[in-house]
Amino acid sequence: WSRYISVKMRDSPGFPCAVCEKQRSKYKTSCCSIRFCSTGCYKDHIANCPRKGERLPPKPRPPPPPPPPPPLTAPRTAMLRGRQVKALNEQPELRKLLESTSLQELVKNIDGDNNRIGMYEKARYNIPDFDNFCNKVLEVLYPKPAE
Repeated sequence: WSRYISVKMRDSPGFPCAVCEKQRSKYKTSCCSIRFCSTGCYKDHIANCPRKGERLPPKPRPPPPPPPPPPLTAPRTAMLRGRQVKALNEQPELRKLLESTSLQELVKNIDGDNNRIGMYEKARYNIPDFDNFCNKVLEVLYPKPAE
């Protein structure tokens, strides 16, 4: 009979047996959650229970917490080192070229495009000011070795 008992109600003061109503209930049936005190009361209840052999559906579980957001990662592109940024910042020619709003917009557009490399190559081929800017940047980042 123990397979029909879902919970032993040891600490349930105030719950009388639903069958005999004389004793404190210690158990609860799994088919209809009727509280009972003894094997005799259990057998009396099961003999007349319309839900005999059934099990109550499980209580719904709370939804799981949402997964944590993915960690922020830097895009897989070449990053400039501190000394390279400093070297670029110290170039008056580059600062002068970057005063151009059209060059600023072009750089923003290339950076925001899904096909950065293709857009970069087209801009270098078709826009002389951008090609000049790129050449100056490359000269600063990768200076020619002294002969």
